[in-house]
Amino acid sequence: MNKFEKLDEKSSKYPKVETKLPDDSPISESRRKFMGGVGAAPLAVGALSLPFASTTVDASGRRIRNRDALTPFSPRTRAARSIKLRVRSALRQYKRSIRRIERRGDRTLHRNNGDENNLEGFIGNFHKGLKQNDLGEVDRKAYFRLLRALRTGKFDDLAKVELGCPDPSLQRRLVNPIAGLGFQGLGPDSHFQFIRPAPRFRSRTVASEMVEAYWGALLRDVPFDQYEDNQLANDAAAELNSLPGKSGMMDVKNKVTPNNLFRSGLPGSEVGPFASQLILKDVPYGVQGFSQQFANRQAGLDFMTTYENWLDIQRGCAQEPGLDIYDPVRRYYYNGRVAASYVQIDALAQAYFNACVILLTPPTTIGQFGMNAGFGGIGAPFDPNNPYFGSAVGGGVGDSSGFSGAARVSEGLATFGPPQILTLLWAVSGQAAQNQWFQKWNVHRRLRPETYGGRVHNMMTGKANYPIHPSLLDSQAVKETFSRNGTYLLPMAFPEGSPTHPSYGAGHATVAGACVTLLKAVFDEDAVIDNPVQPSAEGTTLEPYTGGDTLTVGGELNKLAGNIGCARNFGCVHWRSDNAVSYRLGEEFTIQYLRDLANTALEPFSGYSITTFDGEKITI
Repeated sequence: MNKFEKLDEKSSKYPKVETKLPDDSPISESRRKFMGGVGAAPLAVGALSLPFASTTVDASGRRIRNRDALTPFSPRTRAARSIKLRVRSALRQYKRSIRRIERRGDRTLHRNNGDENNLEGFIGNFHKGLKQNDLGEVDRKAYFRLLRALRTGKFDDLAKVELGCPDPSLQRRLVNPIAGLGFQGLGPDSHFQFIRPAPRFRSRTVASEMVEAYWGALLRDVPFDQYEDNQLANDAAAELNSLPGKSGMMDVKNKVTPNNLFRSGLPGSEVGPFASQLILKDVPYGVQGFSQQFANRQAGLDFMTTYENWLDIQRGCAQEPGLDIYDPVRRYYYNGRVAASYVQIDALAQAYFNACVILLTPPTTIGQFGMNAGFGGIGAPFDPNNPYFGSAVGGGVGDSSGFSGAARVSEGLATFGPPQILTLLWAVSGQAAQNQWFQKWNVHRRLRPETYGGRVHNMMTGKANYPIHPSLLDSQAVKETFSRNGTYLLPMAFPEGSPTHPSYGAGHATVAGACVTLLKAVFDEDAVIDNPVQPSAEGTTLEPYTGGDTLTVGGELNKLAGNIGCARNFGCVHWRSDNAVSYRLGEEFTIQYLRDLANTALEPFSGYSITTFDGEKITI
C-alpha cells in the first residue's frame, strides 16, 4: 500500500462531480462521428479490434475500457487525495509557524539591530534613491513615507514615497519593496523565516567587515592564486587578524591567511582552488556547449570614487551610458574583478543551472553526446535514495545493467529526473528570494557598504561626526584607499553601485543557499570530481589542478555558493554578514520546500539526504 492508499477517502466531504458527458456535447458528437466513420471503413486483414474499443478486467472484476486513463485512482479518489495532500502540506507549515510563535510568546517575531531607533537621522539604514541632503542623509519625511508603505503594503502608499534624483528622467526605482508581503504555495511563509539582527553601525564587527570590503576593492585585479606572494594580500590578512572585532573571515574559526582570504568559510570552500570546479568547467548545454569565460571590466576601473558622483548615486540617479570599459579578452573566474562582473547581470539561478548540467552530463564526447564533442560534464551519481538511480552499480545512458527492480525497467524524468531538478532550481531560487525580500525591507533595512563608505569619508574630512569604530578609521585599508583615489569612499566595481534595495540579507547568497541545497539533495555529495582544473595566471585558459586535495561534489557545490556571495562582496555591494545569514535562509527554505515536495511522490522514497552548511547530516 502506497502513501496515497493510506489517505482515507471521505468523498462525502467534497462536492460530487458529474463525469458523464451529455449526449449533445461536442465531444460526444465528435466521438459518434468518428466511430461511425471507422465502422463504415473496410478493416485491414488482421485488424481484429481497435485498441480503444477493447476492454480488460481488473482484480475486482471491474471492466476497464482501454480508452480510459490507466490509473489506480478513480476521478473522485484522485481529486480528494490531491486536495488532502495540499492541505496536509499547508497544515505542516502552519503548525511550524505556530510553534515559532508560541516559543516567542508575545514578543516580536522579528527584530532588527535597533539602529533605526537609536541613531539620529537613520544613518545606519538603507535609503538609497530617496530624497537626501548633501551629506547623503535621508529626508525624514521621505523615510517615514517608505516605512508607512512597508507597514501597509498598499500600492497607493508606495506611490507617495519621495525619491531623490534632481533629474526625474534619471531616477532609479526602488526594487520590489512589498514583495515579501506576498504568499506562496510551497515551502515556509516569508514571515516565518528568521535571520539574526545585523551588526550595529557602531560595532567592531561592522568596522571589521568594512575593512575587508576596502581590501577587496584594493585587491580586485590580483589573481586568487597569487595572494600568497602579493604584499597587499598579506597586509590584508595581517590587518584582518589584528582587528578587535570579529575578523573578516568571521565564518572561519582559524586565522586569516592569504590562502583563505575572502573565502566564504562554508565546508569545502578552503579545499583546492578559490573557484569551484562548477564555475570553471565547460557547460555541456545540449548541442550548445560553452566555456565559462566571462566578459569583464578593464583592470583598474573603479567607480564612485568622487564625492559628487557618490552623492548623485545615493540619491538614485542613473549613470550615463558609456562609463563601462570592458576587457577585450574573456577570462575565467580568476580574480575579484571578473567575479564581480559575473554577478552584476547574471540570471537568478544561472550559476546553479550551469552546475546542474555539468553534474548531469557524462564526461564523454561519443555516442549521444558526440554532437557536443569537447563539452563533456562530470557525470556525478545521484543520491543513493533516488528510487531510479540509487540501486545502480554501473551502466549509463540507455543501459539497464547495474539496476534492479523497477529501476531496471524505468528511469526518472518528470519525477526524480533531470527535468524536475532543473525546474526546481528556478522554483526555489525565486521563492527563497521573495522570503529574503521580507527580511530586507520589512525587518532590517540595513544600509549598503557604499553608503557607509560615504559616512567614513565625511567623518575623515570633518564634514560630519558619526559613531564609527576607530579600528576602521585608523586602518591600513582606508589609508591605502585614500592614497590611491584621493577620497575615503569605497571604490565600487559597478557604475551604479549597489542595487536600490537594502543590504541584509543578500539576494544572491539566499539563492545560492537554496539552489546548492537542492543540488546536494539530488546528487551524491561524497562523489569525487576527477580531473580538477584551475585558471591560468592570466585567467585565459584552464590548466590541471595538481594539488593533493580531494574535491567532492558537496564541497564544490558549497564553494560555488561561496564564490557567488564573495563575488558580490568584490563588487562592494554587500557585507560578509549579509551572506553568512542568507546562505542559511536559502538552505532552510529549500529543506522545507523539499519536505512538501517529498509527500507528492508515488515512488518508494526514503527522503533527500544532505549535509547542511553547518556540517549536520539530515534526511528530508
